[in-house]
Parts: sequence; C-alpha cells; structure tokens
Amino acid sequence: MNSKNLMHAIGILLLLLVGDWGIGTLLESSAKNRRYDDRIGKILNGSLQSNQIFILGESAASRNVNAEILTEGLSKESFNIGFPGSNLTFHEMMAEIILDQKDHDTEMIILTLNERGLLNNTKNDVGGLSFREDIANAYIGNNKVLEFLTKNTEKNVYLSKLSKTYRNNDNLNQALAWLISGTEKENRLNKVSPRGSMPLDSKSITFDTLSFDARGTDFNPLELDKKLESSLLNIIKRANQEQVKLLILLSPEYKKEANGFIPYLNSLPGEFSILDLRQSMLEKDLFYDKSHFDKKGSEQYSRLLVKEIEKYLND
Repeated sequence: MNSKNLMHAIGILLLLLVGDWGIGTLLESSAKNRRYDDRIGKILNGSLQSNQIFILGESAASRNVNAEILTEGLSKESFNIGFPGSNLTFHEMMAEIILDQKDHDTEMIILTLNERGLLNNTKNDVGGLSFREDIANAYIGNNKVLEFLTKNTEKNVYLSKLSKTYRNNDNLNQALAWLISGTEKENRLNKVSPRGSMPLDSKSITFDTLSFDARGTDFNPLELDKKLESSLLNIIKRANQEQVKLLILLSPEYKKEANGFIPYLNSLPGEFSILDLRQSMLEKDLFYDKSHFDKKGSEQYSRLLVKEIEKYLND
C-alpha cells in the first residue's frame, strides 16, 4: 500500500470514528431523555443523594412497597428502585451505584427476596428473572454500569470502550432504528410514582381463578445459582463496609411459604436483618395475582412495613 492509499484509508477510518462517536454521543444523551423511567439517572446525577432509605428488588419491591407511605410514616426520605424481572446481580449493581455516590445519606437498604431469586432454574419460572440489560444500557456511560453489563451480558468490554455506537447498541443500523422509534411510553403496568414505586391499580386477568396454593416447597441449597448467591453476599458486604443497615424483606405471596429458606439466610456471613412477612396479609382481595398486591394491598402492606421497619431503624 502506497502512502496515498494509506492516507486515504486513515481518512476513512477517522470519518468512521467521528461518525461513530457522534451518533454514540447522541444515543447516550437521548437514551436518558426518552425513558419514562429514569430512576437510575436520578441516582447517578446526585438527585437522590439525601435519600435515606432505598428499596431494591424485582417486582415484589416495585409493586408492593409504596415509598411515599414509607417516607411519610418513617419521616425518612425513601425511594423505590425495584425493577420487575430483575435478578440479584442487577440488584447488586443498583446497590453499588447507590453507595458509590459521594456524601450519600443512605441509612438503610431494603432488599426484597424470595427463594426463587437464588435458584439456577429461575429463568424457567413464571416471570423469570434476569440481568435487565435493556434498562442498564441507557446508563452505560457510567463505569460501574459498563462493568456490570460487560460481565453479565454478551457485550464486549473492549469494543464498548472503543465504539460508542456499539456501547449503546450492537451496530449502527440498530442504533439508527432505535433513534427513529421515538420516546418510550408508560403503560398501565409500568407507571412510576414520584418516589419510584410501580403500584398495580387493577386485577390480573387470572384473578377470578386465583386460589391459595397450600402445597408449600422445600428450599434446596444444592440448587443455588452460585453467581446469584455471590451477588447477595456482595450486597451484604458492601452495605456492611458503608455501615448501612441491610434489611432482607420476605414478602407475602398467595401461597404457603417455602421451608428452609430462613435457616439458609441465617447461615450467611455479615450483618443484616431479616423481616419475614410471607404469611401476613393473605386476604385474596388485596392481591393483583399470586405474587403481587394491587394498589390497595400495596398501601396496606406499606403501612404495616412502617411499623416493622421502625424497629430496625431504632435498633
């Protein structure tokens, strides 16, 4: 290759890089602005720095725990950062970015948990849990989010650092299609309250056939997903390092609780508390479906939580 051709190739490469970074920068800025749910963005930009209580977890957190009621009842600024369908590794990322904030005022993290969240067959369960790449992608410009994304998805860490288009989408065509698709919109299942909760203001289509499951199950530690267990241990460790109280909340479901889960949790190292409310408030009319309260149930449950959480805050 002569020098003229070499310079031509370098010029094309530079144009591609400039185009990639230009589109990638546009993607990063528009990703946050176009989301109806920017709770993670509020943490990263410092808007929630003075918040004292964070609720983490999957849909049992976002649907069941009303952060407005906790804020009023506890006189502590509370915020719900639970995401339906998210797994423990996603919760670990959330705990890390909360506690990474400079001069944060976090006093307590409430982590909703059930035995299915630790089992390696979770994805085969109804409403399977996963690392919510679709949510995290909008915040990939943050180093902690980038770290978790590249460790827990197929996204390549080196390409993510080199190409902004790849970082935000897998390729240029996908990026342009996303830009054209328009702003995300809320629907009846994904309305986010000012303090982050996502209550369900209706009944599921299967509610009329809902019946209490009295069979019960046995929690088997041999079926644990070690990666998910490691995420739980990391959450405990980080909370302890920051001297933030960690409350593991076992929420009610319209079924008999699993046997053996509490002994397993008690065997874990580190300082944390367990609030077991699995057999509380089992009136059918309070539920949306087997695993979640409706709006009325969420409000009653959150008032019960205020009374219970006060004990741990004052301990």
